[in-house]
Amino acid sequence: MGIRAYFLGTQRWAPTNYEHVILNPVRYNWWAWFSPNPYLELLSLAIDEAGGRAFVTEYSGPSTVVNSFGIFNATWNASAFVDADPILAIDLIASQGLNTHPLIQALLLEFIPPPDGVDPQVFWNNIADYADQIDLTAWNGSEFAAAVTERIIDPGQRAIDLLAAWPTLTRLHATISPEEMTLDPMFHENPDLPPVEVSRTTTASYYCTDASFLIDVEGQDASVCAQNNIWPDFADMPAALRIERIPLTGPPQVLADNTATVLDQVAARQAEVECELLTTLPEIDPDAGKLCGCAATRGETPIAILLGMLVLGLASPLRRRR
Repeated sequence: MGIRAYFLGTQRWAPTNYEHVILNPVRYNWWAWFSPNPYLELLSLAIDEAGGRAFVTEYSGPSTVVNSFGIFNATWNASAFVDADPILAIDLIASQGLNTHPLIQALLLEFIPPPDGVDPQVFWNNIADYADQIDLTAWNGSEFAAAVTERIIDPGQRAIDLLAAWPTLTRLHATISPEEMTLDPMFHENPDLPPVEVSRTTTASYYCTDASFLIDVEGQDASVCAQNNIWPDFADMPAALRIERIPLTGPPQVLADNTATVLDQVAARQAEVECELLTTLPEIDPDAGKLCGCAATRGETPIAILLGMLVLGLASPLRRRR
């Protein structure tokens, strides 16, 4: 089971009674950067190496990183729903931009439920066509307005206020098995910890069938050649680059440091394979037939750690057909 913990404050937060893990970037499958599965697998393996109770810091920095779109909008006006009927209410929801809020669908199911057998989105998007099937006993404009205020407007305003009040946001991530859930995690601020960027990057040079990745391992470059579009098998390499315990103040206390082991294994494998760097695109004669154009092209590939900090999802937009 995955656990994500978010903290607002003035400093970076850290686990108190759980270990802290730095992931080994070489164990990450950079070929599959577009999928979250390689990252989640790496995170779980690293936490297991730390005894099953540990967190990874995925981000710690300015709280302005949170996209506030959809959290709160000053144009939201709950009082407009008090005297509205269900058809007008759907129009008001769309005009106020509430139709994409993740909590609006639950309110609609409660106050404007679809008829039996009708898809909710079809019903709400074409509600005038179902005017004679609207459950008027479920609708109450005053109660709906109160619910919008309580569940959407007030919490949204509070979230914006919190983000403005606290300059630092920390996101911690852990995976844990049921048998390991015997100790509740506790957390604390540590003023001496450095920030953590929202993404991790590497530089890749691509060829016809191979790619060479230059990976930063604690400030040292590890060059990894992926032949035939296949990421090397580093199954025997530690998933945790470092396992730490973080005190209330001061730097982390290192319990295990696998940096040297990782760099040695990369160097040993690199000595057995070859990704020859081509710095120029070969000249291609258009009359000579098909030729694989190999050249060094560079680009940064981020690990898929996306921060949907407060907005966890959006309901399908409601559209009113006229």
